[in-house]
Amino acid sequence: MGWKVISFDFDNTIGRIDPPVHATIGTILEKHGVHVRAEEIHKILVQLRPFRHPLMEGRGWGILSDEEKNVVLTHRNRLLLKRLGIKSNLDSLAAAINDEWFAVRRLYPDVPGTFEQLRKMDITIAILAGPSSTTVKEVLGKYNLLGHVACFATSDIVSPKLGPLRKQDGSAYRYLIGKMKVDPSETIHVGDNVELDGDVPKSLGITAVLINRNEREDLKNARAIGLPQKTMLSPHMESGIKREISVNGN
Repeated sequence: MGWKVISFDFDNTIGRIDPPVHATIGTILEKHGVHVRAEEIHKILVQLRPFRHPLMEGRGWGILSDEEKNVVLTHRNRLLLKRLGIKSNLDSLAAAINDEWFAVRRLYPDVPGTFEQLRKMDITIAILAGPSSTTVKEVLGKYNLLGHVACFATSDIVSPKLGPLRKQDGSAYRYLIGKMKVDPSETIHVGDNVELDGDVPKSLGITAVLINRNEREDLKNARAIGLPQKTMLSPHMESGIKREISVNGN
């Protein structure tokens, strides 16, 4: 049976923050007289990755109001600052990181070519990710790729049957399968989170592909899931995705 649908996570899979989050935070802190190495900020942010604010329990990021998002980000900023050893002006610095944010989302250079290849192979593209569909569509539109995507299973969508779409409980994946009317075995998901983009879809019968854009240790140590390891852990997807789909799926 050939693959019919491929879904992509967004951040650190097809999309990136430019400049990177840790560099942006470092620049803002430096403006306020706090000098911290960007590498140290990055290390702490990795440690905070599993953190989920109570406001997000059972809810996706895209459902939160702007006020709630600000609360969540400010709390994360305070945790970051504390772990960096900063003890004074925590509230003002945490707020400054939000208020003075200047980084923007862009696509990785290999994404347009990958999308074009998949279209030629008659494989339907979907986005299954944490950012809202509005955010993702805005970025894709800048690259003239919005028309390449047939389905969005993002955190701002609430399904009448499944409720808020979330990776954690598999609802986003079930929504995608139902929306596209495909079998899980006909579906691939590509992402960068070992659990949410790997273990969860795999448990539902979906082939999971992990991509390591930023040389993260958790992905370096991850076992290949479903496809050969060289594709799983490659920082580039264009040639690898096409080759592996051709060999293993269609």
